[in-house]
Amino acid sequence: DIAYYDVYQNGTIYFKVERIGDAGYYRFSSASPAYFTYRENTEGAVNKIEAGGIKVAYNEISGKWHEDRRDAGGNIIGSYLYADFTQETGVFSDTIMELVSKGAFNLSTTENDEYIKAMLKSNNAYNYYLKLYLKALWGTEYEAKYDEEYKVDEVLAGTYHGEKDENGKPTKSDKDVYILELRDSMANNSTYNTDANFKVFLKEYWGEDSYAEYMEIYKVDEVLAGVYHGNGEDYTDDIEAYYGEIIKAGDIIDGETVGENDARIGCVIVDAGLANLLQILMDKYTFADVENSWIKLCYYSQYFGEASPI
Repeated sequence: DIAYYDVYQNGTIYFKVERIGDAGYYRFSSASPAYFTYRENTEGAVNKIEAGGIKVAYNEISGKWHEDRRDAGGNIIGSYLYADFTQETGVFSDTIMELVSKGAFNLSTTENDEYIKAMLKSNNAYNYYLKLYLKALWGTEYEAKYDEEYKVDEVLAGTYHGEKDENGKPTKSDKDVYILELRDSMANNSTYNTDANFKVFLKEYWGEDSYAEYMEIYKVDEVLAGVYHGNGEDYTDDIEAYYGEIIKAGDIIDGETVGENDARIGCVIVDAGLANLLQILMDKYTFADVENSWIKLCYYSQYFGEASPI
C-alpha cells in the first residue's frame, strides 16, 4: 500500500512483484519523466548535470535505440525508444513537428532570427498591410467602411457578423469572409508587404520608445537581407525525413499490427540519426552536452515481469 518515487532517478528502489499476469505486462511510459538534476563535488559546486531516466543502449542488430534490458546471454531485449512527433512532451509545450515548423532544428539561425522570420509571416503584420491596402482602396470612405460597414477590427479579432449557428454563435458573413481573404492575400502582396512597411509595422508593434533598441537586438536589417546569426547547420530536412516513419494504425512492427488506439501512434522508433537530432534539439534549448538527455522526448514499453508462482 506504499508507493515510492525516486524524483531525481539516481537512486535504486528494489521491489518484488508477487503477481501481475501470466505473461507479464507492458505500459507505455516516459523514458525520463523527472527534472534534470546534478551531482556536486566535495566543495558543493555543480560537477555534472544529469538527465535521469532509464538506461538505454543502441542495438547494432536492430539499428535502433532500446531500453537497456537484457536476457541471460547479454542480448538486448528491452523496448524500442519511441520519439513522439505529434504530442507535447514533458520538455516542450510544442510537439516535435511544431518545433520543426518554428525552425528549432535550424542551427544556422538564432531564436532572435526565427522571431523576426515568424513576425514577417504573422497575421499581425498582414493586418497592418491590410489597413494600408484598405486606405488606398476606400479613400475618403475608409473610416466609415472600416469601423461601421465592415467592422474590420472585430473580424480580425474573430468576432463575426453572420447568421447564428445551432449554438447561437454568429457565423462569418460575406463581408467577414471578404476581409479575411484580403488579409490572407497580404502574404503575397508585393505592393504592401515590403521590408519598408514591415519596419513601420514593427515600430507600431514594439512602440516608438523601444523600436531602435529592438531593431539592434534582433538585427532586423540583417535578417531581412538573409543574414542569420546561428553557429551551426540547418537540420530541418533531416528531421522532416522521419515524417514518413511516423507510426499509424495498421502499420506492422516486428510482426504486430498497430491498433487504432495504440499509444505508439504518432511516434517514430529512434535510430542513431534521430537520437543525434533530438540531442541537438536538447542541447540548443536545455542544458548542452548532457548525456542522453534526448530520451526526455521519448517513451518506451515498460515491462513488468512475469507472474511469480502462486
